[in-house]
Amino acid sequence: MKTKHIRYFGDIRYTDLENPLKRLIFWKVIQNTYKKQRKTIDCLRAKTRRQANKIWSLQLLTNHLKRINMISENAQHMLDGTIAEDIFNKIQRGRKKEKYSAELRR
Repeated sequence: MKTKHIRYFGDIRYTDLENPLKRLIFWKVIQNTYKKQRKTIDCLRAKTRRQANKIWSLQLLTNHLKRINMISENAQHMLDGTIAEDIFNKIQRGRKKEKYSAELRR
C-alpha cells in the first residue's frame, strides 16, 4: 500500500495527530505553508510600495519641471493624466480605514 504524501492542510486528518511522527510531519508542512504565504505577502507588499514610489516620483518630477519652466502647463497635465487619477488620489490621501473606494471594488 502506497503512503500518501502530505503536502497541504487538507491532507491532515484528525486521527493522524495521535501519532507523534505524523504530528511532526504535519507541523513541518504547516510551517512551510506559512513561510511560503508570508514570502508571497511580503513580495506583493514590496511590489505595491515600489509602484506607489514610482507614481510619486513621476508626479514630483513633473512638478519640478513645471516650476523651472522646462515643460508647459499642458505638458504637465498630459503627463499627470497618464497616471490613473484614482490611484494617485488614494496615495495623496494616505491610508484610511476603508481600503478601497466603492468604485474600485466593482
